[in-house]
Amino acid sequence: VTEDASVAESGLAWDFDTEAVSSEGTTYRFNKNTAVTLTFGNIPTGKKVVIVNGENTDDVVEGGYLLSIGTEAVEITIKLVVDPETCEHTNVSTETVNATCGKDGSETVTCNDCGKTISAVIIPATGEHSYVDGKCSVCEAVDPDYTAPDEPVEPVPETISFTSTAQRVSQDGEAQVWKNGDVTFTNNKAASSNPVANYSNPVRLYAGSEIIVSALGQITKIEFVCGGTSYATALKESIGTVEGATVKVSGSNVIVEFDSPVGSFTVTKLTAQVRIKTLTVTYIPA
Repeated sequence: VTEDASVAESGLAWDFDTEAVSSEGTTYRFNKNTAVTLTFGNIPTGKKVVIVNGENTDDVVEGGYLLSIGTEAVEITIKLVVDPETCEHTNVSTETVNATCGKDGSETVTCNDCGKTISAVIIPATGEHSYVDGKCSVCEAVDPDYTAPDEPVEPVPETISFTSTAQRVSQDGEAQVWKNGDVTFTNNKAASSNPVANYSNPVRLYAGSEIIVSALGQITKIEFVCGGTSYATALKESIGTVEGATVKVSGSNVIVEFDSPVGSFTVTKLTAQVRIKTLTVTYIPA
């Protein structure tokens, strides 16, 4: 507060030299129970005086400004600002809000001297959505052409038991076929000098014969439970190295795990007799 004005008489004129009024404003305090008329002279071209009184900001019009003071003293701030009506708007700034796929943007030009909005242009929404998994990542609009992928099917295990002939569907000297659900095990005579054996508990597979494991779907893993470790070793040697698969022996078990699912698995020629108790096939159903 730069000056404490003590006014004892209502209607007293209060004259200000405008050179003392800045754009930042000068604050004055007036005592209570009076009325004061403020007048201003020599206002520069393109400028105007405004009075900030509490939450109100008023332009000073010709004839001055009447300040009525009630039972409490008041403080006012006098500012000299650019008059938007006469400003030439040579100092402007542009604010741009980019349009998105679903929302308009804008370009607004504002005078930095007087604060007047010179122009405001609406930039139409682009309508070009960025779809991710069926929704626009910007505005969440739904992709009308999106088709949701099928839910992944989890692999399921199926076991053929050779402890009895309950799951054997056919048998003769040329071949035997065992089946449980969607899993099939076939033993062909192939290069064996012996006919296919009619045995169970465990099944007996002769040297030179062929075995085929298949499923109605895609096989990810096969586990043979052999009748002993020697049979597991013989089966592992017969399988050999399989491209795209890992073959390992664990006790009497031979496990074949595929890097990518396969429709069937064939051992074209057993190098020695093999006996198997059970066969478990893990596969992705068709």
